[in-house]
Amino acid sequence: MSVASLTPFLNPKSVAIIGASNEVNKVGGRPLHYLKQYGFKGPIYPINPGRPEVQGLKAFKDPASLPEGPELALVV
Repeated sequence: MSVASLTPFLNPKSVAIIGASNEVNKVGGRPLHYLKQYGFKGPIYPINPGRPEVQGLKAFKDPASLPEGPELALVV
């Protein structure tokens, strides 16, 4: 495996967080909080079917409703 094949994991262009939460102390809230806090430049797609917004970002009800396929998806 080359280092280039790890690029989507180490430097993704976009990230979906399946199970995103408003609570930054929960496993579903931490990745979103850290991406925002440390200036991730690409689109972040929180997926939470019960909320229209998560941590100030538009939330999506499922991966099929995203405007594009994310380069990295975290299931939390």
